[in-house]
Amino acid sequence: MARWFVYVVRCRDGSLYTGISTDVAARVARHNAGTGARYTRARRPVSLLYVERKRSQSTALRREAFIKSLPRDQKLKLLKTIPAAPKAKADDSDQARPTAARAPTKRASRKPVARTTALAAGVSAAGIVLGLLFLGQQARGQSARATRPERVAVPAGKFVQGGAQGDDDERPVRDRVLKAFVIDKTEVTRIAFAACVAAHRCKAVPKPHQQPVGAAGDLPITGVSWFDARDYCQFAGGRLPSEAEWEKAARGSDGRTFPWGGESSCDRANWGNYDGEGPCAGKNPGFPVAVGRYEAGASPYGALDMAGNVWEWVADRYDEEPGRRVVRGGSCCSYFVPPRAANRNAWAPTYRDGDLGFRCAADR
Repeated sequence: MARWFVYVVRCRDGSLYTGISTDVAARVARHNAGTGARYTRARRPVSLLYVERKRSQSTALRREAFIKSLPRDQKLKLLKTIPAAPKAKADDSDQARPTAARAPTKRASRKPVARTTALAAGVSAAGIVLGLLFLGQQARGQSARATRPERVAVPAGKFVQGGAQGDDDERPVRDRVLKAFVIDKTEVTRIAFAACVAAHRCKAVPKPHQQPVGAAGDLPITGVSWFDARDYCQFAGGRLPSEAEWEKAARGSDGRTFPWGGESSCDRANWGNYDGEGPCAGKNPGFPVAVGRYEAGASPYGALDMAGNVWEWVADRYDEEPGRRVVRGGSCCSYFVPPRAANRNAWAPTYRDGDLGFRCAADR
């Protein structure tokens, strides 16, 4: 099994960039060659400051998200105060390593988190205000649609939860029985969320995480915290789905791996492209697209985009770290392994990102 590493580099302008990889040395070389992340391309050369080894992709992702959420002074303090790790045994658990640590040499698929801070770059304050006013006008005209979203019915009964192909937190595979419920057919859109803001029931997405002014209203809303998602679902007459409800709506009752069946497909979901790399590079765009575009990827109950496009908040706390909330579904641009319905991740409820959204559910 490939080992995963969280790393921090210092860019030419002094800024810090955090990422994950299975081959840190190769990844740093890509940053310096201008073929790495978009953020580092105009800020190279970069120098490696810090490396941590993790046991799984999901653990590395959570650690990356935590480090990224820290203010700069706390990041620097973190890098200075964590001691060098002892020599690793073959079965070592998670370890923090200084830059002298040997980077792994085996390459494997990566699972980096999409960056959002550049989304609003170059947009003037006046432009943002005008854009929000325009969205407010649209929202007032469409608030009825926002509060009566199209939902699909999921019948009561048994389904298979969990998977044997992924990390330990997906196990054991077990049968679950749920009551009937309904769930949004698509991810909540930008225009629907704007209606909640206009009604003073939701807080606007903070400026650093806002989508560009003029972005299409049928894009999934992103840059929202778990609390934002909860508030919107209450406004829309529902709630966040439980993790079990989300998974049943995605895979049906027959235990299928993906919403559409047993095999991964670049044509059925928006996934697998990060900075021009990944199994769907050249086929999928590498950024969120309008909800419902991939109709061939519908779940057995007719729900769309339950694989790819954006990660989705659900109601549950993460078992291993109750301070975090679970996200499901995978995204357009945050990992290269196929977006299996059983795949799990978790972030702090205040976390925001450009490939992180949600959908709502309700009792039937």
